[in-house]
Formats: sequence, structure tokens, C-alpha cells
Amino acid sequence: MYEIKRIPEDFVVKELALIRPSRDSSGRYAYFIMKKRMLTTPDAAFAVAQRLGLPEKSVGYAGNKDKHAVTEQVISVNRISYKKAVCSGIKTDKLETRFIGMGDEPVSLGMLKGNSFEIIARNLDEWLIKKADQNIRQLEKNKWQLPNYFDDQRFGRCNAAIGEAIIRQDFRRAITLMDSSYKPLLSHISEHSNDAIGAMRRIPRRVLRIYVNAYQSLLFNAILGGYIEEKAVKDAIARVSYSEGFLLFPRQRIRNALLPLPGFATETKGVVRQITEAVLSESHITPREFILRSIPELSLQGTERQAFFRASCFRASFTEDMLNPGKKALPLCFLLPKGSYATILIKRLFC
Repeated sequence: MYEIKRIPEDFVVKELALIRPSRDSSGRYAYFIMKKRMLTTPDAAFAVAQRLGLPEKSVGYAGNKDKHAVTEQVISVNRISYKKAVCSGIKTDKLETRFIGMGDEPVSLGMLKGNSFEIIARNLDEWLIKKADQNIRQLEKNKWQLPNYFDDQRFGRCNAAIGEAIIRQDFRRAITLMDSSYKPLLSHISEHSNDAIGAMRRIPRRVLRIYVNAYQSLLFNAILGGYIEEKAVKDAIARVSYSEGFLLFPRQRIRNALLPLPGFATETKGVVRQITEAVLSESHITPREFILRSIPELSLQGTERQAFFRASCFRASFTEDMLNPGKKALPLCFLLPKGSYATILIKRLFC
């Protein structure tokens, strides 16, 4: 079996930012490059805020980056002077920040062009080398079209289950499924055992968003799988083991489409509507349930996501695996659009 993320340095992600900072002292926001390893983006942002003596919400970022990787991304910090920003760099074994300038626009989710990746797949035997070589040629033929699934990082251990409980407004179940390290939540529920909603509000909104978005993403994956099954010839489909069911990879190019990320006011038509309605029916969920009157800020409006994405600037070459004597490694470099998962490409190489 191939390995990725054997060590964090085997999976390097660098954000292609849209922010263009100014080097002068004007601007409401200070911008930093935040480099992290073995930390989630929310945890790293919280550490930055703590170091600066600011509320967590003062730190903005464009996307959640993998915990088990070395990642770089631009963050914005509100309510900090130019002088303080210049002198406030962090350097630990897990977190580094470097001031890059000021500006008037905060960094927010989605504010990036894409991401560049440098990944090493390890522990490759002759069969895996042959498989990867064949699949690289097939992907080149298909112009590197890949299904735009959300992958394991989106779901964590039970993020989707927690998100589903929140959407169904079963807040007791959501709290039971959550990590016991949320001390404010545990403190509140121990003092107010009947106030599950109040306990939920003790958790940062961005964290709760991760949960509900995970459930929304799970539904999208099912819709995308149905779309591929509808469009592709059945004997041209490869099934790949997946923690939330299975992934389908078409062997030939399929016309791209916008598929729904389900929520209230989801609008679809034709075959996409039929597939979406079937997935929601099988999940015993309706679009109206994405309106959360108890915690309205977590309500999810239906949006759209491309069914497929393309990798670009792809480079790969087999080398000796220094961590697995007698096996080969495959260093990879490529660019992906925002929101697409490099691990989907890796799974496709070895399926």
C-alpha cells in the first residue's frame, strides 16, 4: 500500500493568495504568512490571536489547511498597529508567522486562487509503480480531469455526523459526539444541563461551520457519485475504498457541470435534480431542514460546486524511498483550484 504523510514534510501546501499587501504603514489589517505543521488552521489562528492578545475572530484566513502537513497561507489580523505587526513574528516547531504588509481588506474564506502542492508518495512496489505510470498517462489524455469530491480531511473522525445532528437540531447528540476538549461547552452543560443550545453557542462559530459544512459535503459527494454513474459507462468506472462510502472515478472525460451543495433554496433541474432529490430522500433530509431557527447563523443556503476540476503544472518522477529501503517514492508537484483536494488526485493515481 502506498503511503502519504509519512512525515509532515511529505505533504507541503502553499496557498496562492489574492491579497496584495502594501509595505507602508497604512491599512486596517496586518497580513502575515502563517506556516504550520501538525496543527489545524483554526487552532493555529487561535494561537496567533492569543499571542497578540486579541479575540480569535480578529484573525482571518481563506481556507482550512491539512493538519498532518506543512502548510503556508496568508492571514489577516485586525486591531493591530503596523509597529506591533512588524515585531510580532512567531517561531516555534509547529507555527511560524512572517509579517508581509498592511491593507484595508480582511482575508476571508474562499479568498484565494488555489494551492500549490509538493507531495511524496512512498512505499511503492513494482505493481504500484506500473499502476501510477498507467494512470498518469490516462490523466494526461483526459487533460487531468478529476471528480471534485471532498476528501477525508473534510470529515475528520465524525465531523459529518456532528453536522447532521446540528442540522436536525439534535443538539444533545451533537454535544455527545464532540471532542471533550471543548472546556467552555462542558462547563456550560454541567451548570445548565437543559440548555444544549446555550452550550453550542460556547463553541466558536467557525468550528460549528466546519461540522455543518462536513455534512453538506457528504451529501455533495453522494450527488457527484450519482452524476458519474449516470453519465459514465458502468464498466468504465473504478470503485475505490473510502471512509464515507466509495468514490467513483470515470475512466473517460465527462462533461463538467455545476452540482448542488444542498441547503435551503437549492435549485436544480433535469437529471441533476433527480439525483439530488434521490440523495436527500435516502438521507431523510429536506432542504427546509437546513434553516436552523434555533441557531440561525448556522443555516445553510444551497450553493454550487463544479463536478470536476483540473490539475495543472503536474510534474512527477520516481526515486528511491529513503524511508522504506527497497521501495520507490514518487515526488509530485502540481497546482489545484481552490476547494479541490490533492488526496483525490493521489487516490486516482493508484486506483
